Amino acid sequence: MARKTNDETAPIVYPGSHGKQTGTGAGLSTLSAMKFTSQLILWFADRPKTVACAAALITAIALLGLPSLEIDDNFNNLLRQSTSAERGLELESDDNTCLLLVEGDRLLEPTELELLRELVIGLAELPQVEAVHSIFDARKPVRFGRYYLPLMSQRSNAEDSAGLRQQALEHPVIAGKLLSTDARTTLVLIELNPELQRASETMLVLQQVRELADTTLRSSGLTISMTGIPALQVEMTESLKWEQVVFISGAEVVGLLISFRVFRSLAGVLIVQSGPMLAVIWSLGLMAILGEPLNVINCVLAPLVLTIALTDSVHLLLRIRTTRAQGESRSAAVRQALRHVGPACLLTSLTTAIAFGSLVAADIEVIRRFGWTCAMSVIAAFLAVITIVPLLAATPLGDFLVGRSQTGKGNWTFAWVAWLDQFVTRGRTAICITAIVGTLGLLAVSTRLQPDIQMQQFLPSYGPALEALRKCDRLFGGSLPVYIIVSWDQSTQQSELLEALSELESIVEGDQRLSPPISIISLLRSLTPASTTASDGNFVPESIAALRYLPTDKLQRLLRLPDRQTVVISRIPDVGTRHVLPIYKDLKSEFQQLEQRWPSLQFRMSGWTVSAGQLSRSMLGDMMTSLYIAVLISFLILVAAFRSLHLGLISLVPNLFPLVATSATMVLLDLPLHFSSATVFSVCFGIAVDDTIHFLSSYVQQIESGAKRGIAIRHTLRRVGEALVASTIIMVCAFGVVVFSRVPSIHEFALIFIVVLGWALLADLLFLPALLGYQFRQRSSGR
Repeated sequence: MARKTNDETAPIVYPGSHGKQTGTGAGLSTLSAMKFTSQLILWFADRPKTVACAAALITAIALLGLPSLEIDDNFNNLLRQSTSAERGLELESDDNTCLLLVEGDRLLEPTELELLRELVIGLAELPQVEAVHSIFDARKPVRFGRYYLPLMSQRSNAEDSAGLRQQALEHPVIAGKLLSTDARTTLVLIELNPELQRASETMLVLQQVRELADTTLRSSGLTISMTGIPALQVEMTESLKWEQVVFISGAEVVGLLISFRVFRSLAGVLIVQSGPMLAVIWSLGLMAILGEPLNVINCVLAPLVLTIALTDSVHLLLRIRTTRAQGESRSAAVRQALRHVGPACLLTSLTTAIAFGSLVAADIEVIRRFGWTCAMSVIAAFLAVITIVPLLAATPLGDFLVGRSQTGKGNWTFAWVAWLDQFVTRGRTAICITAIVGTLGLLAVSTRLQPDIQMQQFLPSYGPALEALRKCDRLFGGSLPVYIIVSWDQSTQQSELLEALSELESIVEGDQRLSPPISIISLLRSLTPASTTASDGNFVPESIAALRYLPTDKLQRLLRLPDRQTVVISRIPDVGTRHVLPIYKDLKSEFQQLEQRWPSLQFRMSGWTVSAGQLSRSMLGDMMTSLYIAVLISFLILVAAFRSLHLGLISLVPNLFPLVATSATMVLLDLPLHFSSATVFSVCFGIAVDDTIHFLSSYVQQIESGAKRGIAIRHTLRRVGEALVASTIIMVCAFGVVVFSRVPSIHEFALIFIVVLGWALLADLLFLPALLGYQFRQRSSGR
C-alpha cells in the first residue's frame, strides 16, 4: 500500500541548501549541467572594474554609431524575396509616380482649364520630374500635320464647356481613368526621377510640386491632394521618425512608473531600468554600425528589446532583493542571484534568440533581416542586464532595495499564491485536460488564419497622402497600378496582336473589381471616329499605324516595339492581398485561354500589389516554418538543460498555448495575418519560453535541494510568480504606449504582443503547475 505524503507540512528547502534529495527528483539532476554556466556568469560579479570598463566602451561605441542610423522608406524593399519571384517591369513603372488629385466644381470651365494647363506645363519643367500625364494628353480623331489635335483645345470658351464635358466623359483615355464620372476630379500623373531613393530627396520634390500647385491654382477655387507611392513613402518616413521618439520615451516612462510600484524604491527603479535602457542603446548602435536601417517592420525593435531585457532584469533584481531581506550582504546577494537566476536568464536569451533567428528561414527579406537583427539584440540585452544590474546592486544603491519585509502571511504575494495553489491542486486533472485539449482545439482553429498585405498597414491612419489614396480608390476604382505585360515573338501577326489586346482589354474592363484599363487599344479607339466603331461596343483596330502620330513620350509607357512588349495598365483599390488574390487567379485563368488561342503571345502581371500577393502566399508558410524550427530547437535545449525528456514535453503546452490561442482569436475576429503579426508570433514564442524556463529552473532547484514536488511548486509560484506577474505588467504597460501608434502595422504588433503575454502568463501560472503537479500525483500514488 502506498504511503501518503503530507505536502502541506513539508518544509520549504531553499536552493543552495544541502537537504537530502528524495526519489521525486530522480532524473532531474541539472545542477551539474548548469555548473559551467553559473561559473561563467559569476565572472561578471568577480571582475566589476573590468566589466564596467567594457560596458562603458561598448556604450560609447554604440552612441557614436547612433547618428548614422538610417530609415529605409522604400516600399519595394518590403516585398523583396530571396527566390527569383516575378518582379520588376520591362516597361515604365508607376512605382515612382505621384498622383495629384485636382478637385473643383468648375474643373472644366475655360479659366480653370487654362490654369490647370499652366500647372501641368510647370510640373513638367521641374528638375526631378521625368514626365507628366493628364487630361491634356487626350486627342481628337482629327489629324493636323504630324499629330492628332488635342481634345482640350486652348481656344475653348464658356459656350463649349458643356460639350467638352460630355466629350471628356466619353473619351476612351480620360473617362474613369483621368477624370471622375462627375467631372469634378482629375488625376495628374507625375513621374519622378527613378534615382530618387531617399525620402528626404523625394520630399523636396513633392514640396516643389505643392508650392507650384498652390501658386498656380490660388485664384481658381481648385484644391489639390497628393498620393502615390512616393508621397506615401514620405508620409511613412516622417511618421516613423516621430513614433520612434514617442515609443522609446513613452515606454520608458511607463516602465519607470510601474517599476516604482513593484520595487517601492528609486534605487530599485534605477537598477531594474538601467539594463534595458543600455540594451536599447547597444541594439540600435549595433544596427547603425552594421548599416541595418530602420523600417516599418523593425521599428518596434527598441520597445521590444526594452521589454525583453526588463524580464531578466526583474527576475534578477527580485532575487537580489529577497536575498538581501534575509540578511545577506550586497555582494553575497548578487552572487546568489547570478548563481541561481543567471543560468535561467542565459537559457531564456538563447531560446529567444533562436525564436528570432528562426525567421532567417523566411523567404521575405525584410522578415529575415528582422529575425537576425532581433537575435543579435537579444544577446546584447542579456549582456547589458547581466553586466549593469549586478554592478549597481553591489554599490550602496543595493542598500535601498529592501524596505518593508517581503515575507509573511500578510504579504499580497503570499495571499494570491496560496489561492492559486489551492485552485491548481483541487482542479489539477481538469486543468491538465483543458490545457492539452484546448491547445489542440485552438491549433485546429488557427489553421484557418489567412495572410494579407495592405499598403495602408504601413501608413499613419490619418495622413493626407493616405486620405488622397482612399479618395482615389473611391473615384477612380483604384490607386495602385496593375500591369499586364504582353510579349510576342517575331512570328506574331499584327492583326493577331491587336485582336488579343482587344479581348484582353474587354476582360479587364468587364471586371468590376478593377479600374477601367488603358492600353494602345484605348489610344487607337480615341483616334477612330465613333461612326466606325462596331455597334456591339467591341473594337478591333486594323493597324497600329495611327500611333505614329502621337507624341513619343506619351506612348512609350504603353508600347515598346523594339522589345516586342506592350502593357495594359489598370488600377486596383488598396483592399489587401486576401481580396486581390482571387482577382489575379481569375485573370491568370483568362491569360491561359488567350495563350492557347495565340501561342506566340505571353501574358503576365506585375506591379506592387502583384508582388505583395505573391509574398502573402508564402508569408504564412514562412511563419509556420520559423515556428517549427524555434519549437524544435527550444525543446531540445530544454531537454538538454534540464536533463529530462518529461519536463521538455510538459513545457510544450505552456509554450504553444499562447500562440495558438492568439491565432485562434485572430481567426474568430476575422483579423488576417499581416507582416507585423507574422513576426510577433516568433517574438512571443521566445517570451513564452522565457517564462517557462524561469519557472522550471526554480522548480528544479527546489527538487534538487530536497523539496517534495507539491512544496516545490508552491514555493516556485511564490518566488517566480511574483517576477512573472511584475515583468508581464511592466511589458504590457510599456507596449501599451505602442498600441496608440497611428501606423496600423505597429499598432497591431503591440496589440497582439499584449494578448500573447496575457495567454503566456495564464499558461505558466495555471497550466504549467498543474502539469507538474499531475506528474507528482501519478508518481507518488504509485510508490
